[in-house]
Amino acid sequence: MRQSEWEKEKAIHILELVRSELYIDMPHFLTALNTLMLKEDECVAVCATNGVYFYYNPLKIIDLFQKNAVFLNRSFLHSVLHCLYSHIWLRKNRVELIWNVACDIIVEYTLDSMHKKSVSRILSYVRKDVYREIESLTGISCITVYEWLCTRGDIQDLYYEFVVDDHSSWPKEQDDKIPQSSSVQKKWQSVAKQTLFDHKQKGKDNEEGDAFLVSSLQAKKSKYSFSQFLKRFSIVKEEMQIDLDEFDLSYYTYGMSIYKNMPLIEPLETKEVKKIYEFVIVLDTSYSIDENLAKRFISNTYSILSTSNMFYKSCKVHIIQCDDRIRKDDVISNQNEMDRLLNSFSLIGGGNTDFRPVFSYVNDLINQKVFQNLCGLLYFTDGKGIYPKKSPAYKTAFIYLEDYDQSKVPSWAIQYRLEEKL
Repeated sequence: MRQSEWEKEKAIHILELVRSELYIDMPHFLTALNTLMLKEDECVAVCATNGVYFYYNPLKIIDLFQKNAVFLNRSFLHSVLHCLYSHIWLRKNRVELIWNVACDIIVEYTLDSMHKKSVSRILSYVRKDVYREIESLTGISCITVYEWLCTRGDIQDLYYEFVVDDHSSWPKEQDDKIPQSSSVQKKWQSVAKQTLFDHKQKGKDNEEGDAFLVSSLQAKKSKYSFSQFLKRFSIVKEEMQIDLDEFDLSYYTYGMSIYKNMPLIEPLETKEVKKIYEFVIVLDTSYSIDENLAKRFISNTYSILSTSNMFYKSCKVHIIQCDDRIRKDDVISNQNEMDRLLNSFSLIGGGNTDFRPVFSYVNDLINQKVFQNLCGLLYFTDGKGIYPKKSPAYKTAFIYLEDYDQSKVPSWAIQYRLEEKL
């Protein structure tokens, strides 16, 4: 066997060992660890990924395994986390170097938060300072860290502190519309869901140190439009209309041909449809929410629901304004009432944000039989408030326009990052 062949074989054996060690320590990463295919590349400094392959330099892998096996473990999982977080595909028109550093900081912060033996390392003073600063940001994400980095002059120093893998194989801005890139991203979105599911299956004993990982996977950027998202709140109910799906034309025509005016079967006069019957839209009226923005949100939301024929004929929508207490509750049942509301709309409040009063108020309305069939509640907010600990009996979604502190959102709440322009 030639030296080069021995090196390739040895490097593959080492990487398989790395996968096994990471899996034993963190079994919820099973699918993610096995998604990247191994591919030798002597041009990379140590390793790299494009979402399909894990590129590695055989000599560097062997050398690292002998000198610092933990760093090698971190390197492999570092690349996997870039894929799980979709860092590879989200740069758009941002400055490449700053974006790369922001992504590396987020991934290394995740690894350093885990406190797992297979990836544990002593934190440098630089890392401690960076982590302390990003923890003071409004939500820790690539975007917030990127914006924070744009105000600093030590990007190059932070690059050398956090760099692990090579990002040169990541798609460039002009490559974002390549079908292959899109399909790879969708594949990793599915892997991220599976990883989150597997983590939840392991129980509370495995949750320590993984809070940031879980919150990041839970609040991935929305994969579907807001109109599709709203369909989650519809319920099945019968309406007076002919159900052609359940109507068998062959029996009908056969009966008419035999008995002339007496069909063997007639179309059903009712049909099961999925629509929204009663709904609550809550506006956070603290100073962080602009009045025009709130107005456009309720207008667009109602427009989507009505034009998509998602309302039952006798629908009822409560539009509640709240900061640290209930300020106003407008009830809308048709477009004319919505138009009148928008013409005289003004945001009332300006205090601190507390989400709890709304849920107490809605629960009281349910107890008073004001709501007979509440389909759900949307809370439009910046996320800077006190969340209730107990899950309500109805679907609840918090709608955010900007990055927010995902770790503070309770597990029962549906999260949606609204990316469409209002």
